[in-house]
Amino acid sequence: MSIINTYVKALYLAIDKNEAEKILKDIEAFKNIFTKELKQFLTSPIVPLERKYELIDELSNKLNFSKKFTNFIKLLTKYKKIDLYPKMYSSLKEAALSKQGKVEVNIILARKLSKDILEDIKNKIKEILGKELITYVDIDPNIIGGVCIKIKNTIYDATVKGYLTDLQKSILEG
Repeated sequence: MSIINTYVKALYLAIDKNEAEKILKDIEAFKNIFTKELKQFLTSPIVPLERKYELIDELSNKLNFSKKFTNFIKLLTKYKKIDLYPKMYSSLKEAALSKQGKVEVNIILARKLSKDILEDIKNKIKEILGKELITYVDIDPNIIGGVCIKIKNTIYDATVKGYLTDLQKSILEG
Protein backbone atom coordinates (compact mmCIF):
# COMPACT_ATOMS: atom_id res chain seq x y z
CA MET A 1 0.00 0.00 0.00
CA SER A 2 1.40 3.38 -0.93
CA ILE A 3 1.90 6.11 1.64
CA ILE A 4 -0.86 8.13 -0.03
CA ASN A 5 -3.33 5.25 0.31
CA THR A 6 -2.37 4.85 3.97
CA TYR A 7 -3.29 8.45 4.78
CA VAL A 8 -6.43 8.37 2.64
CA LYS A 9 -7.58 5.20 4.39
CA ALA A 10 -6.86 6.76 7.78
CA LEU A 11 -9.13 9.71 6.99
CA TYR A 12 -11.77 7.38 5.52
CA LEU A 13 -11.84 5.29 8.70
CA ALA A 14 -11.92 8.39 10.92
CA ILE A 15 -15.08 9.86 9.43
CA ASP A 16 -18.64 8.63 9.40
CA LYS A 17 -21.29 9.00 6.73
CA ASN A 18 -22.76 12.13 8.34
CA GLU A 19 -19.41 13.93 8.24
CA ALA A 20 -18.45 12.87 4.71
CA GLU A 21 -20.18 15.72 2.87
CA LYS A 22 -18.48 18.34 5.07
CA ILE A 23 -15.11 16.59 4.70
CA LEU A 24 -15.60 16.58 0.92
CA LYS A 25 -16.07 20.37 0.98
CA ASP A 26 -12.98 20.73 3.19
CA ILE A 27 -10.92 18.59 0.80
CA GLU A 28 -11.95 20.81 -2.11
CA ALA A 29 -11.40 24.07 -0.20
CA PHE A 30 -7.93 23.06 0.94
CA LYS A 31 -7.00 22.10 -2.62
CA ASN A 32 -8.00 25.59 -3.72
CA ILE A 33 -5.79 27.33 -1.13
CA PHE A 34 -2.82 24.94 -1.29
CA THR A 35 -0.54 27.35 -3.12
CA LYS A 36 3.18 27.06 -3.70
CA GLU A 37 3.74 29.53 -0.85
CA LEU A 38 1.59 27.58 1.60
CA LYS A 39 3.36 24.36 0.64
CA GLN A 40 6.76 26.03 1.15
CA PHE A 41 5.70 27.30 4.58
CA LEU A 42 4.29 23.96 5.76
CA THR A 43 7.29 21.99 4.50
CA SER A 44 9.99 24.42 5.65
CA PRO A 45 12.42 22.92 8.16
CA ILE A 46 13.04 26.45 9.49
CA VAL A 47 9.45 27.10 10.56
CA PRO A 48 8.63 25.49 13.93
CA LEU A 49 5.81 22.94 13.94
CA GLU A 50 3.81 25.03 16.41
CA ARG A 51 3.82 28.00 14.00
CA LYS A 52 2.65 25.69 11.20
CA TYR A 53 -0.17 24.47 13.46
CA GLU A 54 -1.15 28.07 14.23
CA LEU A 55 -1.48 28.83 10.53
CA ILE A 56 -3.46 25.63 9.93
CA ASP A 57 -5.81 26.61 12.78
CA GLU A 58 -6.20 30.13 11.33
CA LEU A 59 -7.04 28.72 7.90
CA SER A 60 -9.34 26.16 9.47
CA ASN A 61 -11.27 28.81 11.36
CA LYS A 62 -11.46 31.11 8.37
CA LEU A 63 -12.65 28.34 6.02
CA ASN A 64 -14.70 26.53 8.67
CA PHE A 65 -12.90 23.18 8.30
CA SER A 66 -14.10 20.30 10.43
CA LYS A 67 -11.98 19.32 13.42
CA LYS A 68 -11.11 15.97 11.85
CA PHE A 69 -9.97 17.53 8.58
CA THR A 70 -7.90 20.11 10.46
CA ASN A 71 -6.27 17.31 12.44
CA PHE A 72 -5.65 15.42 9.20
CA ILE A 73 -3.81 18.41 7.71
CA LYS A 74 -1.79 18.75 10.92
CA LEU A 75 -0.92 15.06 10.77
CA LEU A 76 0.29 15.40 7.17
CA THR A 77 2.35 18.41 8.21
CA LYS A 78 3.81 16.76 11.31
CA TYR A 79 4.97 13.70 9.38
CA LYS A 80 6.23 15.80 6.45
CA LYS A 81 3.67 14.44 3.97
CA ILE A 82 1.72 17.65 3.28
CA ASP A 83 3.54 18.04 -0.03
CA LEU A 84 1.67 14.91 -1.19
CA TYR A 85 -1.73 16.60 -0.83
CA PRO A 86 -2.15 17.43 -4.54
CA LYS A 87 -1.42 13.79 -5.42
CA MET A 88 -3.83 12.45 -2.80
CA TYR A 89 -6.63 14.91 -3.60
CA SER A 90 -8.54 12.67 -6.02
CA SER A 91 -8.22 9.67 -3.69
CA LEU A 92 -9.44 11.74 -0.74
CA LYS A 93 -12.39 12.97 -2.77
CA GLU A 94 -13.19 9.42 -3.88
CA ALA A 95 -13.00 8.17 -0.27
CA ALA A 96 -15.35 10.89 1.01
CA LEU A 97 -17.84 10.13 -1.77
CA SER A 98 -17.57 6.41 -1.07
CA LYS A 99 -18.34 7.02 2.60
CA GLN A 100 -21.58 8.68 1.42
CA GLY A 101 -22.39 5.73 -0.85
CA LYS A 102 -21.61 7.76 -3.97
CA VAL A 103 -19.27 7.37 -6.93
CA GLU A 104 -18.24 9.67 -9.77
CA VAL A 105 -18.91 8.32 -13.26
CA ASN A 106 -17.82 9.89 -16.53
CA ILE A 107 -19.92 8.89 -19.53
CA ILE A 108 -18.48 9.74 -22.93
CA LEU A 109 -20.75 9.58 -25.95
CA ALA A 110 -20.26 10.25 -29.66
CA ARG A 111 -23.40 12.36 -29.77
CA LYS A 112 -26.10 13.62 -27.45
CA LEU A 113 -28.61 10.94 -26.51
CA SER A 114 -32.22 11.35 -25.49
CA LYS A 115 -32.83 11.83 -21.78
CA ASP A 116 -34.56 8.43 -21.58
CA ILE A 117 -31.63 6.50 -23.05
CA LEU A 118 -29.13 8.38 -20.89
CA GLU A 119 -31.23 7.67 -17.79
CA ASP A 120 -31.34 3.97 -18.76
CA ILE A 121 -27.53 3.93 -18.92
CA LYS A 122 -27.24 5.70 -15.57
CA ASN A 123 -29.78 3.39 -13.94
CA LYS A 124 -27.95 0.28 -15.20
CA ILE A 125 -24.64 1.58 -13.83
CA LYS A 126 -26.32 2.45 -10.52
CA GLU A 127 -27.85 -1.04 -10.36
CA ILE A 128 -24.48 -2.70 -11.00
CA LEU A 129 -22.52 -0.54 -8.55
CA GLY A 130 -25.21 -0.24 -5.89
CA LYS A 131 -24.19 3.38 -5.29
CA GLU A 132 -25.60 6.80 -5.98
CA LEU A 133 -23.98 8.29 -9.06
CA ILE A 134 -22.45 11.68 -9.64
CA THR A 135 -22.38 11.69 -13.41
CA TYR A 136 -20.52 13.79 -15.91
CA VAL A 137 -21.52 13.41 -19.55
CA ASP A 138 -19.15 14.45 -22.32
CA ILE A 139 -19.70 14.41 -26.06
CA ASP A 140 -16.70 13.31 -28.14
CA PRO A 141 -17.46 12.72 -31.84
CA ASN A 142 -14.00 11.12 -32.21
CA ILE A 143 -15.25 7.92 -30.57
CA ILE A 144 -17.53 7.50 -33.63
CA GLY A 145 -20.25 5.60 -31.77
CA GLY A 146 -20.96 3.65 -28.61
CA VAL A 147 -20.13 4.67 -25.07
CA CYS A 148 -17.07 4.92 -22.84
CA ILE A 149 -17.63 4.81 -19.09
CA LYS A 150 -14.98 5.81 -16.57
CA ILE A 151 -15.45 4.78 -12.95
CA LYS A 152 -12.57 5.60 -10.61
CA ASN A 153 -9.48 4.30 -12.43
CA THR A 154 -11.34 1.85 -14.65
CA ILE A 155 -12.42 2.53 -18.21
CA TYR A 156 -15.14 0.49 -19.89
CA ASP A 157 -14.72 1.15 -23.60
CA ALA A 158 -17.64 0.10 -25.78
CA THR A 159 -16.90 2.61 -28.52
CA VAL A 160 -16.48 2.07 -32.24
CA LYS A 161 -13.09 3.77 -32.05
CA GLY A 162 -12.02 1.39 -29.26
CA TYR A 163 -13.18 -1.61 -31.28
CA LEU A 164 -11.33 -0.41 -34.40
CA THR A 165 -8.16 0.22 -32.35
CA ASP A 166 -8.32 -3.31 -30.93
CA LEU A 167 -8.93 -4.72 -34.41
CA GLN A 168 -5.95 -2.80 -35.78
CA LYS A 169 -3.71 -4.15 -32.97
CA SER A 170 -4.85 -7.70 -33.72
CA ILE A 171 -4.07 -7.31 -37.40
CA LEU A 172 -0.65 -5.74 -36.78
CA GLU A 173 0.34 -8.34 -34.19
CA GLY A 174 -0.72 -11.17 -36.48
